[in-house]
Amino acid sequence: MKLESLGISTDPETGLSAAKEYAVKFLEENLKYLPDKKRFQVRIPWNKSLPALCNNYHMACKRLASLLVHLEKHPVKKQLYEEQMRKYVTEGHAEEIESSAVNGDEEIFYIPHSGVLTSRPNSEAKLRVAFDSSATDRTGLSLNDRMMCGPVPDSDIVEILVGFRKSVFALSTDVKDCFLNILLHEADQDNFRFLWTATGGKPQKY
Repeated sequence: MKLESLGISTDPETGLSAAKEYAVKFLEENLKYLPDKKRFQVRIPWNKSLPALCNNYHMACKRLASLLVHLEKHPVKKQLYEEQMRKYVTEGHAEEIESSAVNGDEEIFYIPHSGVLTSRPNSEAKLRVAFDSSATDRTGLSLNDRMMCGPVPDSDIVEILVGFRKSVFALSTDVKDCFLNILLHEADQDNFRFLWTATGGKPQKY
């Protein structure tokens, strides 16, 4: 069995731009395993040619208010949304920020979020919280703009399908909460904040 047949290997002959090479090297050098937490921790390769993101708290509040109005009209989706947000905290993917934790405004960014509800016949409805990293601050910059982009790890879908015909057996799998289980370095966490409230009161910061 060859892993190449599953489409998860990289092509050694594929050339990378200087920016992508920097992003790959940066992530490799700053990836650490924390034995006490049994998780990997990474630093974000920021694009140093662009200014830091501005505090977008008020915009995030407006997006949250719009989301809450939508959820009130869809009780099932609201219940699933609340369960998912509680799960983020209980499983250690996010933590509430104390009101006393104050940093410079220019180093704080709140990611708006929304819910994608999927339902199939004879199965329970599931909800995935989607964070909008393309949301911009008052200068027009987004989180996606500020982060250096590495190469796409996935192979072309045609290449994957052809790969399934090369061998007798093929395996397919999925990793549960893969990205949620990768910790962000403390120096980068303030750029990945979000707001939430289950009561409709003042938004809590996470």
